Amino acid sequence: MTLGTIKTIEIIPACPFHFDSTFYKPGHFPSSDTKWEPGKRWQTMLWEGKTLGLIYENAGTKSKPKVVVKIFSPRSLTEEFLKSLKQEIIWRFNLDLDLADFYGHTGKDPLLSPIIKRFFGLRPMHYGSLYEYLIIDIVLQNATVKRSVSMLQSLFENYGKQVEFDNQKFWCWWLPEKVKESDEQRLRELKLGYRAKSIIRVSLPFARGEINEFNLRDKNADEQEKTLLSLYGIGPASCGYIMLDVFHR
Repeated sequence: MTLGTIKTIEIIPACPFHFDSTFYKPGHFPSSDTKWEPGKRWQTMLWEGKTLGLIYENAGTKSKPKVVVKIFSPRSLTEEFLKSLKQEIIWRFNLDLDLADFYGHTGKDPLLSPIIKRFFGLRPMHYGSLYEYLIIDIVLQNATVKRSVSMLQSLFENYGKQVEFDNQKFWCWWLPEKVKESDEQRLRELKLGYRAKSIIRVSLPFARGEINEFNLRDKNADEQEKTLLSLYGIGPASCGYIMLDVFHR
């Protein structure tokens, strides 16, 4: 799919803001749905059923931050859609996070202050949906980075969609319904091993509408943790990462 229609939106993050350390996390394993260079990130996104290509660019400073987002799509987008997309980007990248309390408590710490100075304005974030994060958690379990990258790429090629925008090709995520229609043996043939069962059982409640990420965001931390830990294959370690990155706890 070629994504040719382009719209542009601007986002003003809360101050202070550090673009590169927020939009690029070296600890995240590489995947074919994204690319980064200083001051710029390419990303695919499945939002409200539409496949998008996004380019985030740093267009400001730490004290006067601004992020410009170019949106590539197969057809024109409504203003209502763009508004909801903008709010979702702000949430996922934690762009309205107030860091004053954190810096007030830690800014003068002799060990942390040099790190804070270097990355002043960094936020924890996850660029994808809760469902996508859960899939990443599963392919990371008991595997080397190379193996995790291979498993996710296999899932992209069998359930995702390849798109082209800005003269580059990327893969985009799939809806959980696509995995629901599959079976464990099919996933095992893709060399996912025991994780095949976990991926199917995590996909089912999302496909059935039993878990709604947006409703979960409004719940308290205890309810969020209880829901996450009820999912097959998700333990305390994965839950802790999700609470920080996805729910910003």
